[in-house]
Amino acid sequence: MSKSWRTAVISVSLVVLVGGWGAMGVLSRRPDLGSILAARELFAWMFPATFFAVCGLTVALAHRPRLAAFRSLMAAIPVVAGLALLEVPAALKLVHWRVICARWLACDTPYNLTYQFDPELGMRRPAHARWSERALSDVEVGWSLPPARRATLAFSYDALGFRNPARLQQADVALVGDSYVEGAYNDDADVVARRLEARLGRPVASLAVAGFGTMQELVVIDRIAPRFAPKVVVWFFFEGNDLYDDREFEAVMKLSPEVMAQGTGVEGMRAFHGWEVRSFSLNALALLRRWADPVFPNQAPYVARLASPERPGEFVLFADYARWPWTEAVAARWTKAQEIFRQGLALARQRGVHLLLAFIPIKFRVYRPYVELPPGSPMQSWTVWPIRESFADFCRAEAVVCLDLTVALQRALDAGGQPYALTDTHWSAEGHDIVAHAVQEKIDERGWLE
Repeated sequence: MSKSWRTAVISVSLVVLVGGWGAMGVLSRRPDLGSILAARELFAWMFPATFFAVCGLTVALAHRPRLAAFRSLMAAIPVVAGLALLEVPAALKLVHWRVICARWLACDTPYNLTYQFDPELGMRRPAHARWSERALSDVEVGWSLPPARRATLAFSYDALGFRNPARLQQADVALVGDSYVEGAYNDDADVVARRLEARLGRPVASLAVAGFGTMQELVVIDRIAPRFAPKVVVWFFFEGNDLYDDREFEAVMKLSPEVMAQGTGVEGMRAFHGWEVRSFSLNALALLRRWADPVFPNQAPYVARLASPERPGEFVLFADYARWPWTEAVAARWTKAQEIFRQGLALARQRGVHLLLAFIPIKFRVYRPYVELPPGSPMQSWTVWPIRESFADFCRAEAVVCLDLTVALQRALDAGGQPYALTDTHWSAEGHDIVAHAVQEKIDERGWLE
């Protein structure tokens, strides 16, 4: 190898190493969305780039370059072969690396992965499922952030796959909804069903599962809630994704029986996960990105600072629900959801059950008057949907008792409380108690359990 080639290889290798990791250090400390996305992409590419740069330096600085090049090649072959051996089983759906990683290294949560197919509901939790997991928020999982809480959360499910004590056979109140009601990022004892049960002194059943939309919830009201013989059904509607969940449910129920049968096996709904979810490399990169946080800090792009005098300077993280505009397609979904509500209301009246419709706002709607957005934040252009007002109009038109939880949650912020977890899109334990109190007040006001 000539001197000029050695110099060129050394120069390029040093540019890759110093420039690449230096750029990573700069980008990782910038809070704007573009830099965050660029840092994620660069972090992934720097591993193969570093390997080739080190190989280049080894060859260029060696007394016998050809021998060094041969040894570098011999070192690369087992690395590539090893990755192939790890990735091929994932591509063939023989191994699910995210499940393994979640179990041993907390790169995801069993809460996000533990489902099985159900012919009526599309999916549900397995009967009698039990697990504990490190508190890891949805935002932390999505952006590879280190966990903010050290708590270990317990999750326990009954014979029907709902988050209730196994002994619960009858309930005066049944709660129907999605992850907010099921209790994402909260322990068994802190979910709204248990908080309401303590307040009422009567049994309360949680019939909620993360990912349910209004169509699945109607099935629950029709076919599952009657098993508990409730006097009151509280039907929660989350504006953030219930309409999208209805669309997903329709897609799942159109699958062929042969495809649906895959979800009833050991893997459950994980059988439908493709390589991008199962991949060893992608899951390892996400985990390494979290571990690298002390050197290359992770950032979440949708963040704001609390302006409340009781909690000055604290940061709040958001999901991007408010990023998506209200469109004709969404409006059509909302029209369809209202018809589903009418069907549920008709069922309740026919059976002599009191129905309370509760509106769950997105976190951004609740917190927007109480936070300061950073300059240039993409959240500056976000707007909330007109669905809250339409929900109220529907309640008046159908003469159905409704509860807008926005009011109770913002009242808690006025008092210096924290109804949502700072780093998650869901309610905190305090928020679950706030919702339980609001539901209790509505039930007592109506005298439904007297």
